[in-house]
Amino acid sequence: MDAKHLAQAFASQSLPNGTPVVPILVVGFETKDVNRIVEQRGCEYVAELRRHESVDIDPSGMGLSSDVPPMGDRDMILLTLRKADSHKAMAQMAKPPLTLYGRSHSVKFDPFPLFVKEIEKKIARAQRAD
Repeated sequence: MDAKHLAQAFASQSLPNGTPVVPILVVGFETKDVNRIVEQRGCEYVAELRRHESVDIDPSGMGLSSDVPPMGDRDMILLTLRKADSHKAMAQMAKPPLTLYGRSHSVKFDPFPLFVKEIEKKIARAQRAD
């Protein structure tokens, strides 16, 4: 689901040099499988998303709690951007997941436009360096 939201945020986007961004969703694969698909498709960059889900632990150690989880353990979406031919991260970012509220499901916080801006910025910087 997170990957689809990121792909939607990239809709009709292009890099500063005019190169169109074409997201290719690869969901639920191990790194070696992703690398094979990236090579087959001729991708230049890989943006990996992972979700960290919090564990609600009672601070007293008496079991699970429905209260707010301790600081430092919140649901997060983790983004790692790398060149397709490298395992070294060009960018890493963590943000809370898409948050909706109310019956109308209005967006309270959407991390995906922030991810898109960071990806575009890092790719543009890498292209200037090449």
